[in-house]
Amino acid sequence: MKIYYDMPAEEYHATDAISSSGLKALKRSPAHYWYEKNNRKDTEAFKFGRAFHVAALEPELFESSFVLAPDIPKRKKVDKEFWADFNTANKDNIVLNGKELRQAQRMGKALRESRATKYLFDAAGKCEVSVFWEDEKTGAKCRCRFDKILDNGIIVDLKTTTNAHPEAFMRDAFKFSYYTQTAIYTEGYKQAFGEEPQGFIFAAAEKDEPHGVSAFLADDDFLELGKKDFRECLQIYADCKKTGIWGGYSEEILPLGLPAWALKRLNNGGYYE
Repeated sequence: MKIYYDMPAEEYHATDAISSSGLKALKRSPAHYWYEKNNRKDTEAFKFGRAFHVAALEPELFESSFVLAPDIPKRKKVDKEFWADFNTANKDNIVLNGKELRQAQRMGKALRESRATKYLFDAAGKCEVSVFWEDEKTGAKCRCRFDKILDNGIIVDLKTTTNAHPEAFMRDAFKFSYYTQTAIYTEGYKQAFGEEPQGFIFAAAEKDEPHGVSAFLADDDFLELGKKDFRECLQIYADCKKTGIWGGYSEEILPLGLPAWALKRLNNGGYYE
């Protein structure tokens, strides 16, 4: 097991170990995981996510961590020459436009000032902690990167969302398998500190103004589902690593039925009303 408190994000993502985002891709199919692993690019979403994290967790470092893209078009020859020089000069920096920078700062400010989440950012703890370990049951190399670990043992994870209303976030949490993330992070915490974390809190901020904020503590059912899913996915990953076969979807013709809500409506005789 190895733990790092100052590992650059780029170095962390370049390591050969499975993470929560990798497990998410694997759940779609091993082929999708393999493709993403070998074709990873710093997308605009990744860059913005990084800006959001710094704005919320380390606002004092924000101005020195990002470069503002100039408001210059790319149509004329002189414009293209300017952008070529600009991109070369900033090849090692994260460049965002003014709208993205302001949005990240406002979202971070909303999290740090909301009554629901202010304590999480004021409380003593460590940010951007990277942990690496080898799973005893499968031999798989695993990793996780905590947004913040409070000194009282609570894990805090930041989420951007279009809707932080409890019902909407609950749907997203299930849709995007946040429960699996709680499991791999819990395991990483145990590997690093030799004990169970005291809780797992999601701090969510909406992307659009007024940047609504909510905080959610994962309950026992959520955590239990995550443990089961994590184990199943990790076994699939280990098997694929062993065989070198990263299969896609089923190669058989599958039956196509109706979801429960459609069947209920159909059985009630009101589907076309």
